[in-house]
Amino acid sequence: MAGTVVAGVLLVVALVVGGGLVVAGGVSMHRQNAVRRVQLPARLLRKVPAVAGDLLTVEFPGPDGAPRTATFLSAYRRGLGATPTFSGWVWVAVGDPGDVMSRPSGRTLHGLLMLCFGVAILLAGIMGTGVVFLDAWMDGLGSG
Repeated sequence: MAGTVVAGVLLVVALVVGGGLVVAGGVSMHRQNAVRRVQLPARLLRKVPAVAGDLLTVEFPGPDGAPRTATFLSAYRRGLGATPTFSGWVWVAVGDPGDVMSRPSGRTLHGLLMLCFGVAILLAGIMGTGVVFLDAWMDGLGSG
């Protein structure tokens, strides 16, 4: 009896926390991809190797035509469909000229991590609940 209560609480917590993370991650990814960006020519000023890519400092034309500089991480991407790290162009958010990237898509890492952790919590909660119910069921077979 106590095992089924624990399983129910475990399942509810997993559904609330995991489901919340899945929804928040999806919303975050959608918002970042919805940011309108324009492609501008850029000149590489400095390139510093980092763990997951290169820390780039570039110069590009600002909204008034004056040169602006920005520093950002250009992550290494490999495989089919991977965008190059830097090829002389940057993507700048229309509403925020300080938001500069080497690719047109938004910053989706945080949303993707929330989504993955949410799915992991949901799976762990469902599996844990299944184990507790199976244990209670097996105990019930033995006492009959």
